[in-house]
Order: sequence, then structure tokens, then C-alpha cells
Amino acid sequence: RGDYGSRDGSERGRVEVEKSDQGDRASSAGGGDKSSGDGWHKYLVPALAVGLLIFATANSILFKKMVSKAPNYPFFLMQISTVVYVPLCYTVVNLLVHSAKIDGKAMEAPKYKFAIIALLDGLTGLFTLFGGVYTAGTTQMLLMQGAIPITMVLSILILKTRVEFMQFAGAAVILAGVFVVMAPKIFATPDRAFVAERSGDVFLFNVIFFLGNIPSGLGNVYKEGAFKQHENLDVWFVMMWTATFQTMLQWMMLPFNSLSFLGDQAIPMNELWSAWVNGARCFVGINTVVHDCYVRDPIFGMQPCDSCGGSWFIICQYLVANIGFNMFSIMLIKEGSAALYIIIMTLRLPLGNI
Repeated sequence: RGDYGSRDGSERGRVEVEKSDQGDRASSAGGGDKSSGDGWHKYLVPALAVGLLIFATANSILFKKMVSKAPNYPFFLMQISTVVYVPLCYTVVNLLVHSAKIDGKAMEAPKYKFAIIALLDGLTGLFTLFGGVYTAGTTQMLLMQGAIPITMVLSILILKTRVEFMQFAGAAVILAGVFVVMAPKIFATPDRAFVAERSGDVFLFNVIFFLGNIPSGLGNVYKEGAFKQHENLDVWFVMMWTATFQTMLQWMMLPFNSLSFLGDQAIPMNELWSAWVNGARCFVGINTVVHDCYVRDPIFGMQPCDSCGGSWFIICQYLVANIGFNMFSIMLIKEGSAALYIIIMTLRLPLGNI
């Protein structure tokens, strides 16, 4: 019995040693993978920042080109730039679900959070599309920088983010720059206001465009908070639900097109559907507004004449840039922060002007 006990003990000891060795090798391998993952993650945020900068600059330039190409149809442009996400994101998400690339727990995130993001993004699009009609491209680039101090303040108030003095100083410089550019229009005489309008800038529309920074900043901060609560959220999953809610909300925003303060851009309620149809016609190159309109220099009270030839190509270019811009924006906010996102966006101004 002693010999068998000795052999059994030796055998158990050998097996335990082998299991221990296997565990050490597995742990070593796992540690190597983690180290490798940390190495990749070190380059992820800079890569996302570069990608965001490229797509953000293209998005801003192509946005102005798109609005200038079809200035009479802002609601159609807002709708198509959202609707395109729905089939695209649903297709990608279904592929990711079938390949088990999306965490099931992440899909259980409350849908009302996506509805809030959609509402804020929809308001941003509403302000920028209406305001962008009579806001010059270089002015748009500058006014977009207003999102930086707005996001900074909201991050402090909502997320309790710590901000250094130099960051406050930078935000103050940005606001001062916006005021310097806008001051001549605020205090302009009628003659100078007319010259500004001929250059493509109308003060009221500049203000509308600038106001888009408020829901934009709120959206960035809210997204960061959502990703902190649900770390495994997939980017395509977020865009899918956001686009779904935003498409529905934008139809509810349809009456905004008839507001009187829009001047010649206002559309009577009984003509809203036909305006949307005419926007679709413009997309395929068919002009509708060809009489009682101006060709080049803005004339108060008149719409610009349609020049829809090739508009589909410009709109499609913008859609590609916008999808890339939103994808990199969400990923950078997820992996970094809303404050980092805004800092990267400051570089869009000089690049866009170049």
C-alpha cells in the first residue's frame, strides 16, 4: 500500500507540475497578447485623430459646396444625409451580430439615450443647414470653432472635467476671433451690410449657423458620458439607432422650413412636400427654380436659381465624407474624450482655409 501511495503521490505531483507549466505558458501568452494590444492601443488614438482631421476638413468643404449647389432644398439635404445611414448601419450591424463581433450586453443599452443623441444631432443639422445657405465657407470654418469653448464649459459643468488655465485662454482667443469677424456685420451700416450679403454672408444666417454649436457641444458631452456608462458600445450600433431616431425627428422638424424669419428661404406649409420632391429632382440634375430668381449676386426677397447639373456627385461626395467624419468622431470620443475631439477640430480651420 505504501508503494502504491508513493506512486500515486508522484503521479499527482507530476500532473500538477505539468498543469502549472501549461498555466504559466498560457499566462505568458495572454500577457504577450495584452502587451501587444496595449501597443496597438497606444497608436489608436493618434490614428483616430488623423482620420478625424481628414474627414472633418473634407466634410466642412463639401458641406458648403453641397449647400451652394442646392441652396433651395435644405430640408431635402438634411433628410438624405441622415436616411443614407439607416440601410448602411443596419447592414453592417447585422453582419457584426452574425459574426459575434458585437457584445450582447452593449445592445441592451437604453434606446432613449440614442434618441437624445439623435435630437441633438438633428438640431445641429437644422441650424447649420439653414444658416449655411447665406454663410460663406471661410465664415463657416470660423464659426464652427465656437463649439470648442461651448464643449469645454459643458464638460466642466456636466462631466466635471478639469481644465487648465491655458485651455481657458485658448477658448477665450477663439471667442475673441469670432467676435472680431462678426463685429463689422453686427455694427454695419446698410451699405456695408449689402456688400457683406453680396459676398455670401447674411448676419441673421451667420447667427443661426453659430447656434448649431450649442446642440453640437451638448451631443459631444452626452456621447462621452454614454460611452463611460456603456464601454462596449459599438460605433455602428450607435450610428444605427441614432440615424433611425434622427430620421423620424427630422420629419417632425419639417414645419421649421416655413418660419418667416428665413425670408426668401421660407417655404409655405402647403408647399413643403413639393419642395422635398423638387429637392429629389435637383439631386438627379433637374432644375425647378428657373424664373424670378437671381443667378449670382443675392437679391433680397428672391431665391437663387437652380443649377442642379452634377449635384448628385457633390452630394454623394459629402455623404462619404460625413459618414467618415461621424464614425471617427464617435470612435475618438469613445477612446479619448469630448475635450480631445474638440482640440483636434481646431486644426480644421487652417486646413479648410488652405
